[in-house]
Amino acid sequence: MRSLSLTLLTADIDRFRDVMIADGTVLRLHEFHADEYEARKEEQAGAKLHLLHNATEQTIERLDVTDEKTHDSTLFNTGSWLEERLVLFDRAYFKYRRFALIDENDGYFVSRLKESANPVVTEELREWRGRAIPLEGEKIHDVVDDLHREYIDVEVEAEFDRRPYRGTQSRDMKRFRVVGVLLVDADDYHQYITNLPREEFLPSDLGTIYRCRWEVELLFRELKTQYELDEFDTTKKHIVEILL
Repeated sequence: MRSLSLTLLTADIDRFRDVMIADGTVLRLHEFHADEYEARKEEQAGAKLHLLHNATEQTIERLDVTDEKTHDSTLFNTGSWLEERLVLFDRAYFKYRRFALIDENDGYFVSRLKESANPVVTEELREWRGRAIPLEGEKIHDVVDDLHREYIDVEVEAEFDRRPYRGTQSRDMKRFRVVGVLLVDADDYHQYITNLPREEFLPSDLGTIYRCRWEVELLFRELKTQYELDEFDTTKKHIVEILL
């Protein structure tokens, strides 16, 4: 079994009931299955394995298999199960409404900030001495290229659509925290969006916590190498399902 990288964290993750990781990976199938498992390219068949991985318990909380075209994001459901749990996402799951629902269910999340998302900074959570560029009132992606500070730590305001109710869809606003960690070699930032409080989790903690998402990447690698689930040659659907 893979070692649990969570034990290497300096951040206090014991406050969470579990650390969860949502992700998906593509499995290549025999083209005979193309009608049921439609791929992104013609004359191919592809399934997508969606996992909700409990990195704390080293268990799979949920497993779904769809065709390759099904978006990862559609398989993640919010609810009361999120209470006191931390969920790590990549950009495929990025949605302000999802983040709001996690927060409203007393859960926590860390996600990479999507490049197309450009929320407005409402407050800087860390003071910088000298001639620092003020960020309040600016859209985060509009100013990030001009910054050279070690960390960005701000509160942002994001607008999103709520789920339609009785034929009416309403707009809502929510404030989240955005943290940037400077990559010295690349002169660029890894940017994260989260609801983890500044008082308990420093900007450096966010990058460390997010690296735990590699737990599920290692799991996928294990499935595709040791268990040879990378490519299925069989034309029999029931054998594919058994192997999965």
